[in-house]
Order: sequence, then structure tokens, then C-alpha cells
Amino acid sequence: MTTTDRAKRDLDDFLRTNEGQEVSNTGFAINESNIINVLVVGRSQTGKTTLIKSLINTIHASYVTGFSDTRNVTHHPIIVRDKITDRYYQINMIDTIGLDERSQDPNNNRSNEEILTLAAKFIAKEITTLNAVIFVSKVGELHQHDISTFKLLINFLGPSFEANAMMVVTHCDGLTKERFNVLADGIRTHSLSKEISDYCTLGILPHGTLNFDQLETFTGEEEMEMRKYIIKKKLQMITPMRKDILQLLIAQHGKQQPVQQLQEIVEMANKERMRFLEDEIKKRNQGKCIIS
Repeated sequence: MTTTDRAKRDLDDFLRTNEGQEVSNTGFAINESNIINVLVVGRSQTGKTTLIKSLINTIHASYVTGFSDTRNVTHHPIIVRDKITDRYYQINMIDTIGLDERSQDPNNNRSNEEILTLAAKFIAKEITTLNAVIFVSKVGELHQHDISTFKLLINFLGPSFEANAMMVVTHCDGLTKERFNVLADGIRTHSLSKEISDYCTLGILPHGTLNFDQLETFTGEEEMEMRKYIIKKKLQMITPMRKDILQLLIAQHGKQQPVQQLQEIVEMANKERMRFLEDEIKKRNQGKCIIS
């Protein structure tokens, strides 16, 4: 045994004693965490921010605003401890601005190209890898609204993120597991959505949340028991949904993909925008020459 090995053994032996634990105690429980970066994307008002907030706080309740709430790409770290393995995970949820933005002030709405550029710039600046991408769709609206949005996002992300992509369908708090399975099968097989489903290799998962608007309809004292009953039944349905999403995200630890290509997309978009502006300037100049 080398001198270094003996020193390490003596240190370990000392730290296992009561005196060693007392001397080395900082007053904080410190654990090494495993990093998981998750990009959350989708159309405006589908429940992306609500999904993230409900993963942070399992009893989070939402309400309907009718407008886009997320104006900037934001980063929400979630610390999760696996109670079975006692391993800690830091899940960095990156909440993007919804495409097809609907702001309270219509003059503040940005194009999808501007929104994607902001997202890519944030990612390129803040992180180097992504473990998972969550495509968020609202139940019953995939075929009606989200097909074109998801195709645009797939082109934005590129084929390499296919192995890291999943779809989460929100507002499923009123669906049984059997009913959702029928819905998911329809998404997988329908000619319009099959391409999206195939890209989301990790699968299609349901999500739901408590709704303040619904709960506030039961206001009287005599309706208090009904409100409690609804809360209990809803939590029994939606808690397993959140557990399944977290388990799938944790399973993505160590399966990250580099994000350099997103920066390349930003640069290409900027070049295309500059080329477009140059063409517009030329057209206007030509028009002035003709008029004169």
C-alpha cells in the first residue's frame, strides 16, 4: 500500500467516526447531481409553462388567460431525488416562447422565425447539450393547429434529436388511461400526424393539471365537499402522469445530444434574413429609379 492509499484510508476511517462527522459537518446536506437539459417547445397557449410549473410543484393549478404568457426563453432548474437509488438529478427545463404567438398587445407578436432564433441563441449561449425535447400539444388540437408548427420545429431541431424527442399532450386531466391510449394510437397512425409521432421516439405522454377556473365554480359552503372531491379525484389521475414524465426525463441522463447545429441554423436564418432585406432594398431602389 502506498503512502497516498494509507492517507486516504485513514481519512475515510476518521470521517466515519462521530468526531470526524462533527468536525467535517458544514450544516448542509451536499449531494452530487446529474444534469439533464430539456427543451420544451410548441405552439402558444398549449400549456408549456404550466407543464413545467406542475413538475416543480405537483399541486400546481392553472387558469385560462387566452394570451401568451412567456415572452422570453427561460430556464427552470428542478432538483429531483430518486428515492430508490438516492441519486440526485438537476433537470433544467428550458421554456421557449410559443410559436404562433398571441400577445395581449397584437403589436408585440413576433414571427415564428424570430422566436426560433431567440430560442437557438439562448440554447447556444446557456448549454452545450440537450437530453430531451418535449413537443407540447393540447388535447384535441394536434390535427387542427399543431401539425405545421411541429414540422417547423422538426426542421429547426434536425434529425439528430429524434432519439431524444417526446410528445406531451396537455389538458388530459379528464381522460382515463384507456381513453388516452386510444387518442395516442390515433396520433401514431393518422396520415397527418404520423410523421410527428415517428419523430417523437420516446413516445406520447398525457399531462393534466388542476384548474382554478373549474374549482371557482363551487363557491358556496354547501359545495365545499364537492370541490374537495374534485381535487382528490383530479390528483389521483394527474399525479401518475407527472411521475411518468419525470421518470422518462431521468432515463435520458447520459443520452444527450450536442446543440452546435442549432447555432448553425441561427446563422443560416440570419443570412437568409439579410439576403431578403438586401433584395427588398434593391426592389425599392429600382422602383424609385422607374418613378424618377
